[in-house]
Amino acid sequence: MDSPIRMNLNRWQSITLASIFAGAVIFLLKYLGDLLKHPLLIASYAASLSLVFAVTHSPFVRTKNLFFGYLIGALSGLTLFHIWGANIWKFSTSVGLALFVMEATHTLHPPAVAVPIAVITDHAHWSFLWAPLGGGLAIILLCAYLHRMFIKKFPIHMG
Repeated sequence: MDSPIRMNLNRWQSITLASIFAGAVIFLLKYLGDLLKHPLLIASYAASLSLVFAVTHSPFVRTKNLFFGYLIGALSGLTLFHIWGANIWKFSTSVGLALFVMEATHTLHPPAVAVPIAVITDHAHWSFLWAPLGGGLAIILLCAYLHRMFIKKFPIHMG
């Protein structure tokens, strides 16, 4: 049985595909959110997608870092907001807490450190964990998995 043909992507092909993939996932998140009448898009997802599609070998884009990073960021913001309300100290404390817990649990995902700011600014309810966080993150994780399978088939030339 013949082995499959493998093709290396050059730097510009890789940059182009990463940009297209990131834009397509943002479009998908916004489109599905509008269709379902539940938001699935938060600003930090754009930064996550840039890491997922362009910096594929970074430890910050491991599945556990994406999942737990966003969960920790959201819980940090939601907990402090619902206990003490929104003020300047909650912004700084929740970001610091999120970073601390992510580092302590080896689940740092830098874009997720910004989630507490979105939570507090939007006066989010606990439903934030389901939409936009859960639904949006599920789509991002699925797309990241599909991208990894694509990269295995078409390795990127890093020269």
